[in-house]
Amino acid sequence: MDMKRFLLLFCLVVSSSINNILAEDNFVSRMKYYEKQSKYSDVLEICYNNKNEPYAIFIVGDYFYHGRKGVPINKAQGYLYYQQAISPLTQLAQNNDNIAQYFLGRCYEYGT
Repeated sequence: MDMKRFLLLFCLVVSSSINNILAEDNFVSRMKYYEKQSKYSDVLEICYNNKNEPYAIFIVGDYFYHGRKGVPINKAQGYLYYQQAISPLTQLAQNNDNIAQYFLGRCYEYGT
């Protein structure tokens, strides 16, 4: 592989990694912003649009299980989301992610 191709490939990989990090930060910061504004239906929409994020799965479950202003209580739906969140949160918790550890504890408290 010549140097130009190597540098192009390297730039693409780095750019992709940076975009993933920024998207994750953007997801979490938007979620926090709307939650502070008590715009819970907006938080729920953000989480629905980020279905592969373990935190998003947990938050959907938590919102349904306990209800929020504009999000009616649906314990059965919340229970299902808690169950879905256990596996991905376990992976994060095992890597010393303290938020995932807390969320995982709540999943076991309400989702089992």
